[in-house]
Amino acid sequence: MTIDSFIADFKAENESYDSAGLIDEVSLYKWVLDAMKPFGSNIMELQDTVVEVKKSEAKLPDNYDSLCIAYKCDPRGYHVEDRYKNVVQESYMWTERVERSVKWNSCNPCCAEDEDKIITEKVYFKDVEVNFYYHRPVLLRLGKSMKRDKCHAKCRNLIVRDCPHEIIINGKTLYSNFTEGDVYLQYYGIPMEDNKPIIPEVGKGELEKYVDYYVHMKFFEKLLKNKDDENIITLFNYYVRKEEAQKGLALTDTKFSKLTPKSFKRVKRINRAEMLKYELNFPIV
Repeated sequence: MTIDSFIADFKAENESYDSAGLIDEVSLYKWVLDAMKPFGSNIMELQDTVVEVKKSEAKLPDNYDSLCIAYKCDPRGYHVEDRYKNVVQESYMWTERVERSVKWNSCNPCCAEDEDKIITEKVYFKDVEVNFYYHRPVLLRLGKSMKRDKCHAKCRNLIVRDCPHEIIINGKTLYSNFTEGDVYLQYYGIPMEDNKPIIPEVGKGELEKYVDYYVHMKFFEKLLKNKDDENIITLFNYYVRKEEAQKGLALTDTKFSKLTPKSFKRVKRINRAEMLKYELNFPIV
């Protein structure tokens, strides 16, 4: 389910509050993302992007959760098929990114075969795919104040010590000790559809129910701060209980949805090993 669809359903379900102007879509969007964070690797997918650092800062994607790898890299060029050039030039995003920039030059796809390592970013303008090429990638060092629990266990940047270029990620913002540049990221984040985060349909649908309870809880909590109404208090307490009860169900559902036949075999081996250990310690006579 897309977040836009969820918000539309929420507003329809709470029409009286919506007509009174009490529903803030920006808050709903944020609460949906917050609700999915505790499920971590159960629902997150490996994704990549390139962010542009300006004045030592760069905004990360809305669905960003944990870092897998980060390279500082330099623009090499872009390629779009000639037959599509007129189409992409009609895009405002194309004008902002390419035509008003001095760093991008058109190049033949063969630049991806250079001896240098090349990173390719695929970007869509009016449904036309354009490849942006970056070269001279440098694995970045993480700053001392960067929270290591916001890195994936296999994050390669955790072992970098001698790189002069440093980054720190706080929330959805990347900070660097260099003023400008491009950073290629691989990260784990909430699944995307048409470049927008979605509520993934996993398992028996317990996650979607949890998100609904969580958002309702946060909504009535916000109303309570501005209005002491008995009905609102009752609804808030109701959704607090529902959210607490549903979270465990959603965690179990999303965890088991990730299990594959290979995972089940591994669990079976572990259980068998535990049983053998028990039998060896306590032999049957």
